Amino acid sequence: MVTAAAFNEVFDEVVAGPLVAVGAWQQGRRVFYADGSLMVALLRVEHRWIPPAELQLAVRHRLLRTMDDEEPTKPPTNPSEYPIRLRPSEADSLLSPRWRYSPVVGHGTPTDSIGYPEMTADQCRVVLKPIGTKLAEVVPQLSG
Repeated sequence: MVTAAAFNEVFDEVVAGPLVAVGAWQQGRRVFYADGSLMVALLRVEHRWIPPAELQLAVRHRLLRTMDDEEPTKPPTNPSEYPIRLRPSEADSLLSPRWRYSPVVGHGTPTDSIGYPEMTADQCRVVLKPIGTKLAEVVPQLSG
C-alpha cells in the first residue's frame, strides 16, 4: 500500500511534471499556470493530508478581484477564489463549444478522489497519468 510520501512522488512525476513542462509551476502540493488574463490552479483539497487525495482544477480570470478585494498578482491558493472548478479528469470539457458555466456553491465541489492508501504505486500511476497528460494538453489551450 502507498504512503503519502510515495503518492506525492508519483503525483510529482506524472501530474505536476507534465504541467511544469508546459509552463506551470509547482508550489507544495499545488500546481499553478498563468498566461495573459487567465489563472489556473490544480489544487489538492485534502483535509490536513488525510487520505483520500482530492484533486480539483480551478480557473479564473486575472481581472477578478480576490475575496480581499485586491487584484491578484499570482494565482490564489483558496479554491473559493476560482469561479470555475471541476474535476481534473474533465478538463477537456472546458474546450468544448458546448461548455457552459455552472456555479459551484458550498462544499459540494467536484474533485477527482484518489484513495491512495489502498493502492500500490503502480495503481496510483495508472490513475494519475491520464490526468497529468490531459492537463498538460488542455491547460495551455485555455488561454488561446
